[in-house]
Amino acid sequence: MFEIGGRHNGRQIIVPVVISGSGSSGVRMCEAQALLDTGATSSAITADIAAELALEPLGRRIMGTAAGTRRATTYRFSVGFAESLVRVRGDAAASGPVFLPSEVQGIDFTAGLDFQVLIGMDIIARGDLHLLPSRDWAFRL
Repeated sequence: MFEIGGRHNGRQIIVPVVISGSGSSGVRMCEAQALLDTGATSSAITADIAAELALEPLGRRIMGTAAGTRRATTYRFSVGFAESLVRVRGDAAASGPVFLPSEVQGIDFTAGLDFQVLIGMDIIARGDLHLLPSRDWAFRL
């Protein structure tokens, strides 16, 4: 089990992540910024990240988004949290990114201003997300 945490700005939680995926050229990884979004059902990556990782599309599905209904391409990828955020059982530090134990089937989306990955409730619901009045936050898995 592990925990990540930090301080949020009162509007959003942006965290550094490592995205990994298997494509036609083997397993690749890239670093990105992610938004923890409790209003999103599914996690998502930008088309640029999917291309960088050479991910194979799994298909398309109709999605309801804040901007309306659209067809989204689905991909399978892994999400890891940057070692600078991670505490492993107590105060022990991670020696690299810590990945979720299973892959995510997520969709593509248009990048936000500050993030290229959206972490939705498909991931958040696996653990405990705590938001404190001090603007500290923690996600335990």
